Amino acid sequence: MTNRMASFLLFWVLVLVFAHWLIWGDVGTLASEDGPLEITAMLLLAIGSVLSLYLIPSALLLRYLFVPYVFFQLALREAPVEVWIFDERVLSADFYREAGVSPASVVGAAYAAVALWSVVAVLLWGSQAAWRGARERAPWFGYFVLGGILAVAGQLAEELMPLAGSEGSRFALQVLEESAELAFAFLLTLSMVSAWRDA
Repeated sequence: MTNRMASFLLFWVLVLVFAHWLIWGDVGTLASEDGPLEITAMLLLAIGSVLSLYLIPSALLLRYLFVPYVFFQLALREAPVEVWIFDERVLSADFYREAGVSPASVVGAAYAAVALWSVVAVLLWGSQAAWRGARERAPWFGYFVLGGILAVAGQLAEELMPLAGSEGSRFALQVLEESAELAFAFLLTLSMVSAWRDA
């Protein structure tokens, strides 16, 4: 899959979500917590998670398992509803003494194992890949860095929102925050596709 094709597909996801909003939405909901900007960002990150499982060669999947995991975690963060997956109590022996072995404990333990492995894998192989991308000036690394800058800009806009004096200023900051998060999701997905297409 080329960068152009990935951009084309992601662009049409955006168009469909905005078309839905224009037909059934309300102008004031553009940048709301469950508005089209946030929903599109969530969809892009979910697509990135699934796409990474397809693009990463199976022989390298364990090493780079953090890629689909991070995309999935970010998609959950943008989800308009609270999705339960992980209960931190599964990391304690008391949880198993009280609850025993149950679907919740098995899923929670597996999720905790993937999370811990992802941290190890980022330190061992992710940092090497980032350094190699920076040294070679790889396009994927450029997308990744630009996405990171936009994520910081979005976070900054969110922090400034309570300080905004007028309703218009708050709305502008909210649009900036959600737009930056959407651009971050797009660039992160494009970075992943570019990295594994060229690998």
